Amino acid sequence: MGEPSGFSCVYAWSVGDGQVHRVTDPLYDSDDPAWDPEGNYLYFVSTREYAPQLSRIEFNFATNRGNSLLALTLRKDGKNPFPPESDEVTITKPGEESTDKDKTAEKSQ
Repeated sequence: MGEPSGFSCVYAWSVGDGQVHRVTDPLYDSDDPAWDPEGNYLYFVSTREYAPQLSRIEFNFATNRGNSLLALTLRKDGKNPFPPESDEVTITKPGEESTDKDKTAEKSQ
């Protein structure tokens, strides 16, 4: 639904209280909601990134990649659909025993 700011927001009807609630921030344009088949998440597209680049046609800035696909957890105990992943690397010296993860990776290659 539209907002006074000119942006669109995603609203959802609550079974608990029988009312419609805005579930996205009115400072961003959000639309195209889609329910997760299991009912755990509400996916939507939102314009939240301002990543300007110099236009190839004119000498000004153009934006063409501001949209992101986002997920909203519908339950308080819901898990993050995109949990953070560790970027730590284990370095073993020659002759040291490798971890179980290393052995699994070797078998899959």
